Amino acid sequence: MGNRRISSDIQSNLLPHVNFISSCLMSGVKSLTFLSSGGTVYGIPRSVPITEDHPTIPLNSYGMTKLVTEQYLQLLCRGTDMGYNILRMANPYGPGQFGLGGQGLIGTIIRQHQSGEPVTIFGDGLSERDYLYIDDAVTAIAQAVERAPTNDVINVGSGTGRSIVEVIDAVEKALGSPIARQHVEGRPTDVPSNVLDASKAQRMLNWRASTPFENGVAKTVAWNLQRRHP
Repeated sequence: MGNRRISSDIQSNLLPHVNFISSCLMSGVKSLTFLSSGGTVYGIPRSVPITEDHPTIPLNSYGMTKLVTEQYLQLLCRGTDMGYNILRMANPYGPGQFGLGGQGLIGTIIRQHQSGEPVTIFGDGLSERDYLYIDDAVTAIAQAVERAPTNDVINVGSGTGRSIVEVIDAVEKALGSPIARQHVEGRPTDVPSNVLDASKAQRMLNWRASTPFENGVAKTVAWNLQRRHP
């Protein structure tokens, strides 16, 4: 993620979402749940864990397209019969994540290790993120979809931050073999910390993350080891 392909991001991410929202409105859809990015829309946090009323100042184009889509959804739903849920998701991981194209840190670590390549660490590897096991993410989405629309923005995360180094260590432990590491220069679009306050999700959706991180990593590693990567 960066800012080198802004026009492409608008064309491939923002416009299709806006067109889809418009189609839903014309089709009489009553509720739309949009999966936004809790990891990118806030930018550099003023405090952690981050609550939904924190200023939104994305550092990269991906986060900006997510934020603007949120705003268009709110704008286009105003004065209509369609309600919405905006779920700002933490970094999901779990079985099914191959790490293709560098998508998903845990899947990428496993993929690079299996390919005999060192894992690339940007900067010192101490920047922390909020990792959300896929089963917990799906449960949160189901809780939102199966109720009346909240017409609100809700963080969905574990509420716990883990550094890049800690994540690699956890994958290494689950694999039972050492992982080669290679440090490179940090990126200006990476924030030092991103941990979501998910207390609103507990209040409004009766949801909270329940999968221990080590268990989720172990399941992800086991799934990857049993399958041939594409």
